[in-house]
Amino acid sequence: MIEVRSALKAMGTRFEIVLYGERELYLKTVAEEVFREITRIEARLSYYQETSDITDINLHAYEQSVILDPPLFHLLSLAKRLWAETEGAFDLTIAPLLECWGFVGGSGKMPSCEAVEQARTLVGMHHLFLDSEDHVVSFDHPDVRLELGAIGKGYAIDQAVEMLRDYEIESALLHEIGRAHV
Repeated sequence: MIEVRSALKAMGTRFEIVLYGERELYLKTVAEEVFREITRIEARLSYYQETSDITDINLHAYEQSVILDPPLFHLLSLAKRLWAETEGAFDLTIAPLLECWGFVGGSGKMPSCEAVEQARTLVGMHHLFLDSEDHVVSFDHPDVRLELGAIGKGYAIDQAVEMLRDYEIESALLHEIGRAHV
């Protein structure tokens, strides 16, 4: 049995894959396709990429409803349900607090109490409205912003596992191991 190992830095973390099978070239091709999909998902979900779907939502969802494709709508619906089930402990609207504390851009800073309280008023999935009939999202305040780091990596892993099944890979290990150091 042949073992193929590969790694990718994406979504602020390191993804690793180990595939087992009889055909090395096939396994390498599958690993490349899986990582191409993770990179595609990162490009769609990243808070840090100007061309991502999340950036588009963050810029426009207050002014107008933003139409989402079904997978992204489902992901945001799941996140809103998790927010309700965890009584707000899981929350994709955390971006204003991340910025307040300087976690965006890695500057890190001690904000004033007033700045923290202001940011907290913008956090909460109750600011996000999902219309399941038209698959649209909207915000009730112009400064609400989504950051999908908490769910995006898991979603990418789920999609990768589905790909491995589609490619009929019977033995594999796929994981992400926390913050990647570049």
